[in-house]
Amino acid sequence: METYEFYPRKGLGPFRLGMTEEEAQAVQAGVPHPFRLEFLDGRLARIGLDKEPEYRVLYHGVDLIRTHVEELIPALAQEGEVECDCEDPELAYTYRIPALGLELWRETVYHPKLLNNPEFRELIGALPENLEYEQEHGWWFLQVWAQSDDPRANFPLEPGRAPYSGGPYHPAPQGPVQELTPDLAEVLTEKYGLQPPDTFGGGE
Repeated sequence: METYEFYPRKGLGPFRLGMTEEEAQAVQAGVPHPFRLEFLDGRLARIGLDKEPEYRVLYHGVDLIRTHVEELIPALAQEGEVECDCEDPELAYTYRIPALGLELWRETVYHPKLLNNPEFRELIGALPENLEYEQEHGWWFLQVWAQSDDPRANFPLEPGRAPYSGGPYHPAPQGPVQELTPDLAEVLTEKYGLQPPDTFGGGE
């Protein structure tokens, strides 16, 4: 199994924050797994990696994508303040440790307390396998990010409502709206796997 190391405030795997696009592309060409690379002013500002069975992501010997959330977050909290996007820290999707330049994201959230939530019980009552899915995916992180301390690389994590408490769960960050340029649209499309509208023409 391939092993990639997380280096606080420095990088992830073979990539280093501050690399030029040309340098990062050269590194990517020699890596068997696709990393997510985001640039600011032509320099690598965020490095992400999705969870896959072919590799692990280690920090001090701990696998960031195969360690139970309830074990991992308290351990990381020993190294710096933990920020998250939920008013209930046990039910957040995104966690960030600014002191390490580390961000972790999970696709769905699970905690035994949800079994007392009527909305969640309705979900698992519809199909019994829903509970198995939530437990399987809600206890583990699916993305690891190393990021620079540039404020533009750290979008605000404002605590939103907990899942299954009635939306909206994640209020939009308050601040200036970034213009949707063709370059930004391309970045967002790759990052989130979306097909953007034909904003800039060229469609039917």
